[in-house]
Order: sequence, then C-alpha cells, then structure tokens
Amino acid sequence: MRVDGATLSAQISGVSSSGSAVDLVRSHASRPLRLEVPDRNPVASVRVMLYSLNGTPVRQLVSEALQAGHYLVGWDGMDDRGRHVQPGVYVAVMTAGSFRETQPPVIR
Repeated sequence: MRVDGATLSAQISGVSSSGSAVDLVRSHASRPLRLEVPDRNPVASVRVMLYSLNGTPVRQLVSEALQAGHYLVGWDGMDDRGRHVQPGVYVAVMTAGSFRETQPPVIR
C-alpha cells in the first residue's frame, strides 16, 4: 500500500479530536505514524522515509505537498518493492522544506 499521489487521501488522514482517523489507519492493517507539518509555510513539500536501523532506505511513505497540520500516515509493513519487511525496529524521517524530524522508532 503506497502512500503518494492519488492514493495519499486513502492512506493519510488529518488528525481530529475523534478517534476516527486512527480507526481508519488501523482498519487498513497499517501501523500509524504521527507527523506534524509546521506552520512555516501554508503548503510544504513533505517527504516521509522509513529506514532500517543501519540506515538503509526501506520505504518512501509520503512525497506530497501538504498543508500545515497534524497527520497520521499508515504503513502496511511492506518495503518499496512490495515485500514484507523483517520484524524489527525502523526509523521514520520526515522533511518539510528545511524542517527535518525523526519519529520515534517504529516496531514491526
């Protein structure tokens, strides 16, 4: 389940006060990642990459222009080639313009 372009709206959800966004991500067998696009620009080019602990790129989850706000991004445990990744610890890195943030480890 790739998160980009036309499928982005099906895989990334704005976070609201209700649990519906979390339920949507979980219902698609994804592991949700929370991200915040800072208010520096009204729209930012956002990229979220998932890496193994040794720094090997595993999956590009987002490559999209997004408005500032809070989002949940789903990950189905697959790499960029559509293969299931090995159980372990992975690191998600989000960049939005010059802003860079490393998410807490993702455990699969």
